[in-house]
Amino acid sequence: ALATAARALDDGVAAALASGFHHSHADHGEGFCTFNGLVVAAEVLRAAGRIRSAAVLDLDLHYGNGTASLCGARPWLFNCSIYGNDYWHNKAYKDVEHRRHSDGPNHVSFALANGSGRAEMLDALERGMQAVLAWGRPDLLIYQAGADPFREDPYSPLNLDHADLRERDRAVFAWAKHERLPT
Repeated sequence: ALATAARALDDGVAAALASGFHHSHADHGEGFCTFNGLVVAAEVLRAAGRIRSAAVLDLDLHYGNGTASLCGARPWLFNCSIYGNDYWHNKAYKDVEHRRHSDGPNHVSFALANGSGRAEMLDALERGMQAVLAWGRPDLLIYQAGADPFREDPYSPLNLDHADLRERDRAVFAWAKHERLPT
């Protein structure tokens, strides 16, 4: 995650195939996440003076609870999570109508109801991208692009196919390029 974020600052865009570990908190891991690589990358680049601020755009199936919790002590870091499963105390909740996180000053979320498809996802994505810019133009956009919103994933209650996920990614990268956000 760190090497990819540094490369994005140099080249405008870069990608890592490893997980961002967005469920890891300051004092414990959750799920399969031992440490939060998204926040570690942003912290190291900030300490090195390469960035002043960063935003995480998290489109994994599960709410990025660890990243959101880490934003509390980092006013220079913003998190936007668009999700179809909430995640709390090491447990996924498939129905976002029954369990949903509250937002904070530098973390917002958009829950996708069971059965949501491309239109609902792209609407939430548009609102999420607007939220990132409303917070302030980040020096680095960290895009957590989960494959688990796919409708055949055993945890996904969403109705998204491969073409929908490609469109999601196309929209994020087109927006980031238009806004000149290293991603």
